[in-house]
Amino acid sequence: MPYKDLIQAFSRTNRIFDRDKRYGQIVTYQYPKKYKESINGALMLYTEGSEKQALAPTWDESILQFNNAEKKIIKYQGDQGIPITEAPLDDQKRFLKEYQDFDKSLGAIKTYNEFNNIDLEKDYGLDPMFIEDTRATYEVVKEKVREATGKDKPATEDDDQFDPDYELENTGRQEINYAYIVQLIQAYIPSDDKGNSKRTKAEVKEIDDYIENLGKNNKSLADIVNNLWFQIKFDPEKFRNKQVNELLQNMIDDAREDLIKKFADENGLNIDDLKFVIRHYDPNEVDHQQTGINALLSFKVFSGFRKTHPDMNMLQWKKKVRLGLNKFYKEQISPLENRD
Repeated sequence: MPYKDLIQAFSRTNRIFDRDKRYGQIVTYQYPKKYKESINGALMLYTEGSEKQALAPTWDESILQFNNAEKKIIKYQGDQGIPITEAPLDDQKRFLKEYQDFDKSLGAIKTYNEFNNIDLEKDYGLDPMFIEDTRATYEVVKEKVREATGKDKPATEDDDQFDPDYELENTGRQEINYAYIVQLIQAYIPSDDKGNSKRTKAEVKEIDDYIENLGKNNKSLADIVNNLWFQIKFDPEKFRNKQVNELLQNMIDDAREDLIKKFADENGLNIDDLKFVIRHYDPNEVDHQQTGINALLSFKVFSGFRKTHPDMNMLQWKKKVRLGLNKFYKEQISPLENRD
């Protein structure tokens, strides 16, 4: 194969499609030695003799970059000192640059097989809550810096600490929206560690708009967030020193518990068995093969249900529960658990 065709084949395979397709893979089945020689020749030709300009970094190089970036991000754990959202502008810019480097390096190491042997929480202390909170903080700080420096102001040499147009690689838009809302509401709650937490009308409207936007994709979750937000606006002092993440999670857990109890009561089901099925529920699996479904729909359970529903036989009851369970999980339970 001519050198130009080799380079073109690599370029097409490695072409970025979306955030889930950031790299490709080329496998050779014949003549590996000759193939390697051709690749090296093509790289030498089209990089003017410097392979380093075209070759991807090794795993060792990539993990080293990640380790360096992670050390700069982990220091923000625990909100030590002044929160970065209230820090001076230069510190906020530095944080944006550090988080962008972290995001890029994390995306890079995910493309290697060696990443499967890494546990971010165990090996680095990067638990999901910290990652989510830091990502949300990034969005808040980015908006603050944008407003402070001018929305349409072009980048200058002083602003090259971070890329104002950079888009995060390791998150979905909905997850950002939810986490961002949490951070905005948190800033509204009074705290002994900070001064006046009163926000402007513009900031209040921003929260309202984000909740409305979340509701377009996840009404169930947005309703819970909006309920808490309404209570906080009405009496902020009532929530002094409270954590929005924890408050929301408790409300989500309560809502989920009420929904499960209602479904169990309507169908005469054992609530513990129903919780087990929901915990292991796979919407892509056929109804009668769901984990725990046989115990949930046992003759003993049906016997109790029939006492108040004598006109329904067991076959009709099983069909009703299976169909209802699928709809119940997809429309009511899954939205409460889905934030990405």
